[in-house]
Amino acid sequence: NTSFFDYFEKSAGDWLQAREFAYDVIRQVQDFLFDSDKKVLMLAMPQGSGKSYIANKLTEWLLGDFQTQTSKRSNSVMRICNTDSNVTKFQAAISNEIQGEVWREFFGTHKLLNNNKNGMRFSGSWNDNAFFSSAKSSVMSRRADFLIFDDLYTTMAEALSNSATDDYVMKFLTMWRGRLKGSEIGKIIMVGTLYAKNDFYHQILDMYPDAHTIIKVKAIDDDGYSFCEQTHPLDELLHDRETMNIDLFNAIYQQEPT
Repeated sequence: NTSFFDYFEKSAGDWLQAREFAYDVIRQVQDFLFDSDKKVLMLAMPQGSGKSYIANKLTEWLLGDFQTQTSKRSNSVMRICNTDSNVTKFQAAISNEIQGEVWREFFGTHKLLNNNKNGMRFSGSWNDNAFFSSAKSSVMSRRADFLIFDDLYTTMAEALSNSATDDYVMKFLTMWRGRLKGSEIGKIIMVGTLYAKNDFYHQILDMYPDAHTIIKVKAIDDDGYSFCEQTHPLDELLHDRETMNIDLFNAIYQQEPT
């Protein structure tokens, strides 16, 4: 079996080389995938740092890994995004990659019986191997082994809205989490920006105090350097910090809501 890190490095080597910080992030995600004691992962990174791209590559790898063993061929990943347009965009990007040469080199050639914005299913599976939905849509009757929440909030204002957060938490308790019932894996992966101390992400982490992992990337590290000078130059980050409310900067860029 190929590792998530190996697949990421082979399929997105140029992207990684431009973002040295991501090497350690990808290794930590891989460790979580194989840690049976951990159920929930939070990947908190600054805006524009590639959170959704990492979630895409993880979805691609999971789809390939499902096809490596007969017993896993009906396994499924469910991706919950903030808008219908992102549902369409992410599914299309993943579809292109899993039909490309690098993916086939790692996982072999597998026929897709279903391949659209709602679901992707390989030959030999009785279940959609991937399902994409906006946070506003119902996923009842679906089942999954992995739940990936990708930037659930559309804006910071929404994240600061108690009613919006309460609605998402209620959906988690009454609908989303239930999709994992019956799975021997049942892992929850959240990628996003930590806008508020009591947002959806924090509340889910609090539900699993001894079974979660947090990967947090600050835009300006503790030594005063940019986490990625090539994509987020320090001069620009310092200018942003000087020209915006410090609470906003701490949340959006430092993953430290105040």
